[in-house]
Amino acid sequence: MLNPAIYGSVFTVAWDAPTLAGATSASAFQLGIGIVPALAGAALGSGASITSAIWIGAGLAVVTMPAILLDRAVAHHRVNADQPPRDAESSKRSCRPTQ
Repeated sequence: MLNPAIYGSVFTVAWDAPTLAGATSASAFQLGIGIVPALAGAALGSGASITSAIWIGAGLAVVTMPAILLDRAVAHHRVNADQPPRDAESSKRSCRPTQ
């Protein structure tokens, strides 16, 4: 079971393809759930210490940070692009007291 907040945000972004969005989101989580134990098992099998599993998880978290930051930047740009530009005159007019 995935976090309902994550599902909510996925369905908000992909409102016109909810089945594809849900399947992709669940598949991505399942892939992550499968990769970490496989890498940790390979490390432990090759003689690494038990703390190597922690370092593998931390390394994967660091590797995903650029993707998260890029997604946030694109989303921020998309929100700002949806708003009409404010020119200096309209902002001055809205700040003037009425007489």
